[in-house]
Amino acid sequence: MTGSQAAGRLLELTVSDPFQKKQLGYKGVWLADLLRAVGVSESATNLHMTALDDYVVDIPMSDVRAGGIFFAVQNLDGSPIPVSDGGPTRIVFRDGTPSGANSEQWIWSLTTIEVQ
Repeated sequence: MTGSQAAGRLLELTVSDPFQKKQLGYKGVWLADLLRAVGVSESATNLHMTALDDYVVDIPMSDVRAGGIFFAVQNLDGSPIPVSDGGPTRIVFRDGTPSGANSEQWIWSLTTIEVQ
């Protein structure tokens, strides 16, 4: 499904969570589509993300543009992701996405995404 086809509705993705060691399902949007929709410049090189606990992750825009990075906003059943489970928003990676192989890139309970 392309970004334009996904506009206005949430997509579903099931991933192998590296921390809980099981399959988890989410609803959300591809991060690249979200950034395109809000007009992030093609000259952007990095996303600097901060979580509620001040954990910080930097994801190169080249990784975002390559695909497979998902901005999750709900559990698969449509319920909000509780903060106790890493909500209300989190970044997850489609299985096989190279940048997601590093579990330190997985970030949850996002407070800010700064485009650099």
